[in-house]
Amino acid sequence: MTKNRLTFFAFIGLFLITPESQAANPCNTGFVGSETILSAEPGLGGTGQPMAPGIGGTGHGIEPGLGGTGSPSAENIVHGVITGFASICVNGVEVHYDNQTPVQMNGVPSSTEALRIGQWVSVSAKGSGRELNARSISVEQLVGGPVTRVDRAVGQIDVMGQTIDVTHAFNKGLSLKQGDFVSVSGARKPNGQILATRLDPMGSDANSFVVGRLSSSGRVNNVSVTQPETMSRRLPEGEVRATGQWDGQRLRANQVTAAGNSLHPQPGTRFHLQAYPHHSQETLDVGGFSLRLPDKALKQLRSSQTNSLAVIRGRVGERGSAEVDTIEIISESRTLERGGRQTRSGRERDARDLERQRSEELKDAMDAAEDADKAAAKLQEEQLKAGLRVQERIQEQSKERTSSERRTRTESRAERPAKAERPEKMERTEKPERPEKLDRPEKPDRPEKVDRPEKVERPERIRD
Repeated sequence: MTKNRLTFFAFIGLFLITPESQAANPCNTGFVGSETILSAEPGLGGTGQPMAPGIGGTGHGIEPGLGGTGSPSAENIVHGVITGFASICVNGVEVHYDNQTPVQMNGVPSSTEALRIGQWVSVSAKGSGRELNARSISVEQLVGGPVTRVDRAVGQIDVMGQTIDVTHAFNKGLSLKQGDFVSVSGARKPNGQILATRLDPMGSDANSFVVGRLSSSGRVNNVSVTQPETMSRRLPEGEVRATGQWDGQRLRANQVTAAGNSLHPQPGTRFHLQAYPHHSQETLDVGGFSLRLPDKALKQLRSSQTNSLAVIRGRVGERGSAEVDTIEIISESRTLERGGRQTRSGRERDARDLERQRSEELKDAMDAAEDADKAAAKLQEEQLKAGLRVQERIQEQSKERTSSERRTRTESRAERPAKAERPEKMERTEKPERPEKLDRPEKPDRPEKVDRPEKVERPERIRD
């Protein structure tokens, strides 16, 4: 952890134990939009002080465990709508975060820059009272796809057949017409409609989706869903998120997964949960998990005769049941008025700006080092090319000298009478092989020499 972050969290800790912080909570200042129908000892370990409940919708919420009560490392779950920034305000709780805080948008990794007023979030946090430090933030939208009906007279639209009440949305002035694609942040009413707190345009090529319980008839709330043939028929329990393409009649899903987040509150975990409580149910289903409400809380809810939103605070008991401290009923028209700034500013902006500045400085240093490496590599490359060019010139000059010398020798030879070219020597024919000598016939024996007759003497010549 950097020194800057240590200083930042030390400042938060100092703020938590400062008495003035109780009255300066930017996420609950001047809020008069709730009625407390159940109040118990809100302090952790019995150290908190109960407050008088509001009357006629003008009372203030209980500040459980303020003034440093409870462990600063205690686990907390916060589920509700973002009403402002300081860092973010949810259910009157100030939740701090920084750029390293993990954020998911509909189960897909995102960033803190994607956080907006009117979004519903589930936050895992550490701390006590109404000022916490986020460990992770999950943004959850209930439906997204093409607008199939617009009724401006009653402030309703349909998205793939799902009815949306847009009268209290943060950006209800968003001009919508049939065929536009929009994603909806909000809470589901007991009658199946959605109270929209924020509307965001989405691309027509994006996958449509719907969140809710898949019925045996193949519908998620009022949206008809066709499951892919390759999908296992064993579907996740509880709420699901069906994602796919809208064909004008039904959502042809290419994926059906468990909805909500993976939060599994352990005994002792504090919770601040905002939802429409169903009077007929004994459990509170929010953020992908369920809590069994105690009889006292159920009795209070059933006698309230209201279908308004409720913020329920307490802790998880040993067996997973809810030990409820307070229940606040909030008017739908005041849902987004709990507190917080409309834009990012103050400590949250300063801390983020400082961290962004540090990040930019580090990036600049890394970029400068990279630029220096590139410059050195470029210089080395240019030097290598220059050396190659010099070598090429030397070789060319050597070739030119050699060529010139050859031309000079050729010209000097041209002045002498050319010698008659000798005829090419004819290749000698191969001598025929001598026939083998025939054996000479044996000489016949010479006959024996016959003795010559003696010479007859001539008669003397008579002379005349």
